[in-house]
Amino acid sequence: MRRRVWSYGIACALAWALGACSGPAAAPLHRSWRIEQQHLPGAILSLWSSSPSDLFAAGGPLRTDGGESLVLHYDGVTWETMTTPGTTLWWIFGFAADDVWATGERGTILHYDGASWSQVETPSHDYTLWGIWGASPDDIWSVGGVAAGGAPSVLRHYDGVSWSDVPGVGRDGELLFKVWGTAADDVWAIGTGGATVHWDGAAWTRFDSGVSARLLTVRGRASDDIYAVGGLGTPTVIHFDGARWSPVALEAFGGLMGVWTAPGQGLAVSGTRGILMTDEGDGWAEPAAPSPTELDLHAVWGDGTGRLYASGGDLLSSAAPEGVILSSERPVIR
Repeated sequence: MRRRVWSYGIACALAWALGACSGPAAAPLHRSWRIEQQHLPGAILSLWSSSPSDLFAAGGPLRTDGGESLVLHYDGVTWETMTTPGTTLWWIFGFAADDVWATGERGTILHYDGASWSQVETPSHDYTLWGIWGASPDDIWSVGGVAAGGAPSVLRHYDGVSWSDVPGVGRDGELLFKVWGTAADDVWAIGTGGATVHWDGAAWTRFDSGVSARLLTVRGRASDDIYAVGGLGTPTVIHFDGARWSPVALEAFGGLMGVWTAPGQGLAVSGTRGILMTDEGDGWAEPAAPSPTELDLHAVWGDGTGRLYASGGDLLSSAAPEGVILSSERPVIR
């Protein structure tokens, strides 16, 4: 796998002329990754945590009829498999340790109250809900579509009492894969064909992403600092600066599936056949050693302490289900 390192040296030279930089150019930091869990009975498609000792990992086997949901919980010491209803889960999001949501195959929506998981929406639909995010417990969005295509994309909203469909946002045959925002009036949904649509609190508006590749995951640090990733054979990264989306240069072999960042944090992406790349503020870097897995890594997550997690499984093959979770500590500068 090749990589492109952003040229800190050029930036430093320009800054030096203004008296803002000194010393040699910093080298990108290369993290080491290790396996936390492997040979799990289903792909781990999503990660979310409320704290370093409260991490949820959700997924399940990838079957056309919707396999059984799979959720693991990490308390900072031990991984435990939780009892969950419903079918395979594609995304998980929460507000606190006792207020967590997950969505997945056949329109499944689950909720965790700190004691047990309950089924809010039964798995009785043709569509999959691939993403979920909320500004508050009474303002949650979920997106999806019918994988076979031909049907309108799916957008659902929760008002604190019930879920309802929001029609007319996506185009026929378009799939919306993820939704994320910074506030109740700043929400993004992304999907196939480079789709990027924005909710301003009153209406959904379509933006030009500048790409035609499918976009799988979106996340940012602020309303003017947002990333979306995707692509199939070629990795795609785009950035929103508050006004427009523009491409970000990244060299890797394969498509991207996961992206994570947060205010004051670096940027991490994951993808097919174990792709893992991070930018801690000094340029893109591959792992210090080869990725410990060649499974597809659908999600990447940071717990806020500098520790990262990545997860996935056999997503693009017909192999038997096998899930994996990796972790990486913050690299040490020596």
